[in-house]
Amino acid sequence: MNKQTFGAGIVRVLLQGAVELLLFFPLLLLLAAAAPPELPLWRWAGALPLCYAAGYAVNRRFAIRRFYLLLAAALVLSAVYTLLVSGLSWSSCWLLPVSWLLVYRGAKLASIPWRIYFQIKWYLVGLLLYFAASIAFHTIPSFQASIPLLNFAGLAALLVTLVMANQANVQQETLSGDREPAVASAVLRNNRLLIGLLAAATLAVVWFRKLQQAADWLRRQLVAFIEWLMNRPAEPEAPPAAPQPPAQPPQLPPGGEPAAWLVWLEKLAYVLVGILLAAAAIYLIYRLSGRLAALIKRCFRWLTGWLNRAERVQDTGYHDEVERLMTWELWKESQADRWKRWRQSRAGRGTKWEDLTDNRERARHLYRLFLQRAETGGYSAKAELTARETVLEVEERGTSGLPSEAAERLANLYDKARYGGGTIADEELRPVAQDVRNKKEGAS
Repeated sequence: MNKQTFGAGIVRVLLQGAVELLLFFPLLLLLAAAAPPELPLWRWAGALPLCYAAGYAVNRRFAIRRFYLLLAAALVLSAVYTLLVSGLSWSSCWLLPVSWLLVYRGAKLASIPWRIYFQIKWYLVGLLLYFAASIAFHTIPSFQASIPLLNFAGLAALLVTLVMANQANVQQETLSGDREPAVASAVLRNNRLLIGLLAAATLAVVWFRKLQQAADWLRRQLVAFIEWLMNRPAEPEAPPAAPQPPAQPPQLPPGGEPAAWLVWLEKLAYVLVGILLAAAAIYLIYRLSGRLAALIKRCFRWLTGWLNRAERVQDTGYHDEVERLMTWELWKESQADRWKRWRQSRAGRGTKWEDLTDNRERARHLYRLFLQRAETGGYSAKAELTARETVLEVEERGTSGLPSEAAERLANLYDKARYGGGTIADEELRPVAQDVRNKKEGAS
């Protein structure tokens, strides 16, 4: 983990705990149904992020390494939380295991990065939990009053999931880890613009009916105000000395057919609003026309990267290094390669040398054979290493079975095939193929 001040760590853990609680807020609503009436939701649920902070602070300060001591410290802190929030009450004893779990999670965050401890899959679990709760709460009368709060929290959870999933995807695709993503500023700007558009579209879909009702109410109020202005009675003459009854407030004209000019004015307002909306849409399309294709590709790249970033190459445990975010051409090439491997597996055979179309594919095939032979000797491939680093590590372990010069030529050839972008001559490929393939046949 990155070194940071104690206070900054406390604030960070508070925010992370709040995100976790937001993702699993439906469970808190279920617990609130079991809480006594004198213990409102805002009191005990609002203080739950402090459990994360307390566990983090104690483990950061004392560096507790023994598991049973960590469990005991979490139990003491959770008991203090339960006592402060609800007092000595058997009806609130369920707060003890809940707060104990959160204190323990906060303590673990002192030594484990949150992105590893709370991965993207838990965001998806939280959204599924909201979906299930939205169906169940409508069928249970006692939860009817909690539906607006559930909807608001679910919308916030969806927006947080979009932002965090996008951030995790950028870090994964750039292999940046804890450092800032090594991506051009223009790419990051387009990425954030895409997330903003998705969030705006989500808000528009969720609140469409509310926005429509608000616009209709505003239109009615505007028409009523204009009618009142046009039909306002004249100022009454000065009353005589005798007392007069209090003046009546302005009354709207009795119901009936509106005046022709009001109908015309209403239609004109509709036309003007339509023109303004069309002009705004045309302007937005004009501004985004140069970037629309790139935004669509980035959205597609984000989805495919999110779903496929854990895929391994032929189950060898090896990942090709990602040098930039996936392009449309690289995606089509990878899908064609996957389709070819699927057909070969259905036919009951692996990749054959004769099936490879060019020397670049043959060079990468030789490298996979090299890794397979190393794994047969007990080596476990590491996705974070480059091809050259992997070759050096295999050579240090002595599990490759190749001379050092042959392994060096293989690494150079793979780098050229993977990143060079040019062609590989047969004279370059032939000696490496003889070393690798002959060794494989000898091993078999």
